[in-house]
Amino acid sequence: MAAVESNWIVNLKSNKSTIVVGTLLVIAIIMFIVAFTYMSTFAGHKDDWNEIKKQVSQTFTYTGIGTFLLLLALCIFVIQDPTYTMIITLILSTIALGLSFSSLALAVITR
Repeated sequence: MAAVESNWIVNLKSNKSTIVVGTLLVIAIIMFIVAFTYMSTFAGHKDDWNEIKKQVSQTFTYTGIGTFLLLLALCIFVIQDPTYTMIITLILSTIALGLSFSSLALAVITR
C-alpha cells in the first residue's frame, strides 16, 4: 500500500511540474509575440535613435523576459526527462535559424 501512495505522490509532482512548464512556455510565447508586435509597429517609422530608443528598450525587455522564462521551462523539462534533450535542441536551433534569416531579410529591405 505504501508503494501505491508513493507512486501517486510522484505522479502528482510530475503533473505539477508539467503545469509549471506549460505555464512558463505560454507566458514566454506571449512575451515573444508582444516583442514582435512592438518591432513590427515601429518598423518603417523615423530613423532617429532618440525617437525609437524607448521602443527598442521595450522590445529588448519583453524578449529578455521571454527568453529567461523559456530557458527556465526547458531546464525544468530536461531535468524531469533528459531523453528529449536532442529534440528540444533541434527544434530551438531550427527556430533560431528561421528567425535570424527572416530578421536579416527584413533588415535588407530598404525604403
